[in-house]
Amino acid sequence: MLQRFVEKPPTPNPVALPEYKSCTLTHLWHDLRVAFCNKVIVKFPSGAVCVLSRIGRPLTGSWVALRWWWVAEQLRNWLPVSVTIDTLTFIGGGYRSFAWRGHVGSMSVVLKSDRDMVADDKSAIVSEWQLLEARLPTDRAVATGLPIPAYHGLFVGMMHGAPVRIILMSDGGVTLDSLGDLGVSLA
Repeated sequence: MLQRFVEKPPTPNPVALPEYKSCTLTHLWHDLRVAFCNKVIVKFPSGAVCVLSRIGRPLTGSWVALRWWWVAEQLRNWLPVSVTIDTLTFIGGGYRSFAWRGHVGSMSVVLKSDRDMVADDKSAIVSEWQLLEARLPTDRAVATGLPIPAYHGLFVGMMHGAPVRIILMSDGGVTLDSLGDLGVSLA
């Protein structure tokens, strides 16, 4: 006996991203969300959740590099206000900071944070962000063309009653200090 199954199409959600078959479009969607979000919700492996607010504008990234940045900012009205970062894994750290790898959808990102909960004037992350703002070219398209991570923003929040500051960046690229080895000058 033959049976015919008719699948009912899912009800479209006007806010959700359509199911694109292309990985590139999905990546661009997540990149756009990260560039314009005002809040980042970080879910740590321990179950802790930290909500952080943007205080530093994005410095580099494909959407930030648009010559018509003001047109792209109009999209902010239709984009989610917050981005959730899941499945964090500890990457490592140094004397003053450490880093975690996470995902916004299918896009891999890195969160860099202070090792110690200190005041803003002693924060390694705030100092690093100020250094990035000073050293990167003011033309966002030029800065995005460098082989460095996309710097999506500086975010602050509270966790367990202590201040938390993070730099949200893409997963990949070289450090600013190693650009000289590649023959790239920031002067």
